[in-house]
Amino acid sequence: GIGHNFLHMRDNMWMYCYDFCGWKHHKHRISHAISHHLHPNTRIDLEIAEPMSYTFTCNSMLNTPWIVITGPLTMWTNTIRDIFELWIGIAKGKEPWRNEYLINMFQLALLLLCVGPWKGFLLFCVVHFVCGFCIETAGYALHRSVYCWSHGDPHAKYDYGEHALAATADHDVDMPLFLSLYLFQILN
Repeated sequence: GIGHNFLHMRDNMWMYCYDFCGWKHHKHRISHAISHHLHPNTRIDLEIAEPMSYTFTCNSMLNTPWIVITGPLTMWTNTIRDIFELWIGIAKGKEPWRNEYLINMFQLALLLLCVGPWKGFLLFCVVHFVCGFCIETAGYALHRSVYCWSHGDPHAKYDYGEHALAATADHDVDMPLFLSLYLFQILN
């Protein structure tokens, strides 16, 4: 939660907290702060999960019955998949090196050294799966609330300005500190 909140501000040391979860702050400044917050739940929102999961109201009927299993698993594995895709991109020379990439590499190396290769790798995956579970579960509910419509919603208020403000506004300013740090979406 802390890294997310500081991701929206000028460069600072706290934005690196975001990198511990597997996502990288410099990439999510584009996909999240610029794309998602300016165009939430629309076709040009880079964070829409389609075609892995059809989340727009206008095409949710394209989901198979398996979506109750595949949808959450897709969301919850986002962070670990992003880490491995990044490492593959670095190995192939398609991704330029940044020093903050060492954070997840150090996490994995530490686990491998402490508990061995198989158990260390498994624990690394579990840590980032749990991280994905916490982040995506908290975020999905807010972005599918009465405050946020999605593309094609027949009951949406099509005042785009109101939609963009509702999608990025503080939804509960009375929440206790611990919950507000965890449920970071309420303090967008």
